[in-house]
Amino acid sequence: MDTWIEVLEKPKLKNPIFIEGLPGIGNVGRIVAGSLIEELKAKKFAHLYSPYFSPFVLLQNDVVHVLRNEFYYWQDPKGKTDLIILVGDCQSSEQGGFGHYEVAAKILDFVEGYGTKFIYTLGGFGTGEIEKDEPEVLGAVSDEKLMKECKIVPDDPTSLVNGDFADHRGIPRRPREGNEVVPQEA
Repeated sequence: MDTWIEVLEKPKLKNPIFIEGLPGIGNVGRIVAGSLIEELKAKKFAHLYSPYFSPFVLLQNDVVHVLRNEFYYWQDPKGKTDLIILVGDCQSSEQGGFGHYEVAAKILDFVEGYGTKFIYTLGGFGTGEIEKDEPEVLGAVSDEKLMKECKIVPDDPTSLVNGDFADHRGIPRRPREGNEVVPQEA
């Protein structure tokens, strides 16, 4: 059985940016992406299912469903840049890594089909300590040219990337951020 996507609607999107927010450290990515969906009133248009997700079910509003990821879209009222937002119940759980790559490839194939040129991945960054001060927003890029645009200060960006979506397809990955995107101001 392969990873597959159930398409509920085929929206017409313009210059979409893909934002991935799956559960992970502190559930930060999932919380931020879920907040974006709620705030923007984004619309669900697809489900992703995979045999590499844990064999569990969830109960929501008295309805049971197997673990899945969900794609939402938001159309920019100005018609410039739309969003595709991915949230989900889990990431792949297959220990050898193959399942993770299969799921990521299926996601990339899907969003590339809508013309996605940039990817933001959201997630927490574990330090092993309880945060006592003001939380930080960290970022890393897959292309040095994006560092200035995203206000990334060189430190050790390779230590921040967990490999959710590699740039092996030539799609620059915008930074992984703790809780917000920090674009350069005009």
